[in-house]
Amino acid sequence: MNSKKWIKIFIAYSFLCIIFIAGINFMIDPLKLFHQPYFFKDKLNSNMRLQAAGIINNYEFDSIILGTSMLENSSSIESSNILGGNFINISLSGSDFYERSFVLNYALEKNQIKKVIYSLDYSGLIESRMGTSDFMVDNFNYLYDDNYLNDFKQYLKLDSFKDILKTYLSKKANFDSPNEWFSNKSHSSRFGGIDNWFKAENNNQIKDAFKEISESINAIKNNETIVYSDIDDKISISKKYIDNYLLTSVINNPNTEFNLIIPPYSRIKNAIDAQYKKSDFIRLKESIKYLVEKSKDYPNLKIYGWGDRDFPDNIAYYKDLGHYSPEINSKMIYWIKENDGLITLHNVDNYLNIFEKKSLDYNLFEIGEKIENYLKK
Repeated sequence: MNSKKWIKIFIAYSFLCIIFIAGINFMIDPLKLFHQPYFFKDKLNSNMRLQAAGIINNYEFDSIILGTSMLENSSSIESSNILGGNFINISLSGSDFYERSFVLNYALEKNQIKKVIYSLDYSGLIESRMGTSDFMVDNFNYLYDDNYLNDFKQYLKLDSFKDILKTYLSKKANFDSPNEWFSNKSHSSRFGGIDNWFKAENNNQIKDAFKEISESINAIKNNETIVYSDIDDKISISKKYIDNYLLTSVINNPNTEFNLIIPPYSRIKNAIDAQYKKSDFIRLKESIKYLVEKSKDYPNLKIYGWGDRDFPDNIAYYKDLGHYSPEINSKMIYWIKENDGLITLHNVDNYLNIFEKKSLDYNLFEIGEKIENYLKK
């Protein structure tokens, strides 16, 4: 058999293999991209950057929760009951505004969305981040365009069967809050106070928290606070980023109510920013002001924040510097219903003044001393 014939046979078999893989994946459709599931009806892929496309394509809803891990514990059912509508939670772990813009705009295009609950994480307000190396945007953004054919790319990948196996082996999905993490003991056991942080001292999030607290305190002691000379340029970058990847969606969808929440991170985290990373805190305040100013022009835009309240001082609500308990997620839904925490042009200066004062007054040295004494044991 000559080489040309071998090449033809190889090409033919390769083509058949591709068709077979694509056919199996289309039939099973683990991400539910093309149709309601024939198999794995109660399963979802844990990577919501991939899975959200299938939910948007094939599930009924008229309102969305789209945040990060800060909103992953928010209940769709509770949100629907309290705020009205039919919510789904398609929050993307660790996402920024840029990443979420693909999902947000796709959902708005495909459905008549009544309400959006969206978290204003610092990765957007301060960092103006454009994706993460952990999961490159190019690996999922094609699922959120108008070309269904390129969605097949996901199922032509060599690891596509891993997705099938992963989905099959996963536990029954909690469609109320698909990526909730509180039920995982490694997370829930850390709530309740600093002693529970100490018990989890080998946890990476706790290690990072202790390290950040220690480094910040040392820097403050040595008067090494971070202040950028080009802070005005950085503020301009933040505003442009907000315009491009969030406000454009608000402007283009005047009949959709956008409820943007500033996650109530622990006071420790905000104290580090206010007392050490001063430029970041300035950038945060200016980003909040900018959004509130825009809410005057766009009545479908609402900004909520609770950094002026006392509960962020209570470490018992937190498993690390940022992540709060589901109790806070539930309260935020009620607060949105009552417009409690709504920041407007009339109260934004007062809100930011109280928020800043509480962050500056927080005693980082006291919590730092507790950590230092524990680690010396």
